[in-house]
Amino acid sequence: MFAFKSLSNKFTFISCLLIFTILVVVNIISYYNTKDSTNSYLEEIQMKTMFDVTKFFETYAGNKRSAIMALQEQISLNPNLSEDEILVLVKTIARTANFELMYVGFEHSGKNYQSDGEVLDLSKGYDTRNRGWYKEAKEAKKGTIITTEPYISASTSQIGITYATPIYVDNKFIG
Repeated sequence: MFAFKSLSNKFTFISCLLIFTILVVVNIISYYNTKDSTNSYLEEIQMKTMFDVTKFFETYAGNKRSAIMALQEQISLNPNLSEDEILVLVKTIARTANFELMYVGFEHSGKNYQSDGEVLDLSKGYDTRNRGWYKEAKEAKKGTIITTEPYISASTSQIGITYATPIYVDNKFIG
């Protein structure tokens, strides 16, 4: 097939074969090193992203929880607010904390005062005392905030969660 009659032809062939082998080995090593570094960089980026998302959610949830506690505190300190005052309070805190919808329900009437200005009650077929979030909050200890599992909201048809806390006046549950 190849006729190597001179020493220089043999030497050239061996040199080319050696260079080719070295290039293949160097490329294989380079490929695996690049693959390993890319994987480690991707893992590092993913870990950083998870850390950032966790911190963001902690801040987000903390702000929401602070707003819920502010509403609970205001109603506990002022249990005889009028309907209009309750609606203004709920609307103001909802807007400040950027809630889609905020509401407060009361034990004595079953009424639900919403930040969109609507008041739901038995005349509209609504009893806040039958809602899961209300029952969970009622069972929770004073000062505790419950968070529901994600669910499809009846009012918006969007996926949502509810933060809720019990409201007490003189150690008596009111809503």
